[in-house]
Amino acid sequence: MANIKIPLNVGVKIGDKTHMFVLMRELTPGDIIDAGMASERAVETADGYIFAVSPTLMGMECLARQIESIGDYDGVVELSDLRRFSREDFEVIQLKAENLDQAVLEAVMHRGRPSASDDQSGTADD
Repeated sequence: MANIKIPLNVGVKIGDKTHMFVLMRELTPGDIIDAGMASERAVETADGYIFAVSPTLMGMECLARQIESIGDYDGVVELSDLRRFSREDFEVIQLKAENLDQAVLEAVMHRGRPSASDDQSGTADD
C-alpha cells in the first residue's frame, strides 16, 4: 500500500502543536464502504424514506480515512479535523489524494495487459 508524505505550507494546529505534514495512504475497500455508510442520510420522498448518499460528504469521509497521520498526531482523523486546515493546505491535500487515487486506478486498469517487453508475436500454442 502506497503512502505519501505531504508538506503543508501553513500547517494545522492540533492541541498545542502545529503540524507541518500529512501522511496519506491508498483507500481500502473497507474505507470506501465505511465512508459510504457514514455519508448516508434518511431522506423523505413522496414514497416514504430512502437512504441517500451525499457525494460531498462521501468525498470528505474518504479523505479523512485516507489521512494516516497529521504530523506526529496519528489519532483517527475526523471531519472536524479537516476543517482545521487552511484553504491552501486543504487544496494541496485534495490534489495529492486525487493523484494517489488516480495512480491506483491506472495500476488496476493496466493489470493483465502485456508490456512492451512481452512477446506479442500473436502465435498461440494450440
